[in-house]
Amino acid sequence: MNEAMQDNLEELVTLCAQHDEEAARKLYDRIVELVYNYISLRTHVKEQAIDLTQDVCIDLFAALRGSFQYQSEATFYAFLFTIVRRKLAKHYHREKQRFEQQVNEFEEHTVPDEHGNDITQADAIDVRNALRELEETASEIIILRHWSRCTFAEIAALLDMNESAVRTRHHRAMKMLQSKLGQT
Repeated sequence: MNEAMQDNLEELVTLCAQHDEEAARKLYDRIVELVYNYISLRTHVKEQAIDLTQDVCIDLFAALRGSFQYQSEATFYAFLFTIVRRKLAKHYHREKQRFEQQVNEFEEHTVPDEHGNDITQADAIDVRNALRELEETASEIIILRHWSRCTFAEIAALLDMNESAVRTRHHRAMKMLQSKLGQT
C-alpha cells in the first residue's frame, strides 16, 4: 500500500482513539469485509461469522481508545488479527463445551427416537456402547445430527469439515451403528 494510504490508516486510528465517529465508520468500512471473510471461512455459519465480526470490531475500537499505539500498517493488522484469532478460539472453546455437555446429557437420559418413541434405558445403553465403538468423529456426527438436531452445515462448522464430507461420514456412521446394533 502506498504511503498516503498508510498515513490515512494512521490518521483513522488516531482519530478513533479520540472518539471520532466518522473516522470509526471509515475504519470499520475498511476492515469489516476483510475480518468477515476470514471468520466466515473458519466458522462456515453466516450468523456466527456476523456475530464474531461484530465482536471483533467492538474489541478493536475499545482497544484503539485504550492502550493501542499505532506503529505501522503491519502492526495494526497484526493487532487486528490477534483479536480475530482470540475471538475464534473462544468461539471454538464454547462450541466444544456445548458439544461435550450435549454428549453428557445424552449419556444421562433417554431420548425419543426419530419417530417420537421413547428409547428404553437398555436400548439407550446399547446405543451409547455402539457409539463408543465408532470412530470419534463418526460418533460426534451422529450425536450432533440426531440428538442435538444440528444441520449438516452446523456440524461441518463445528468439526471444521465441509458439508458434503459430513453427509458422507454420517451415512457411513449410521450404517456402522446399525450393524453394531444388529439392525439392517
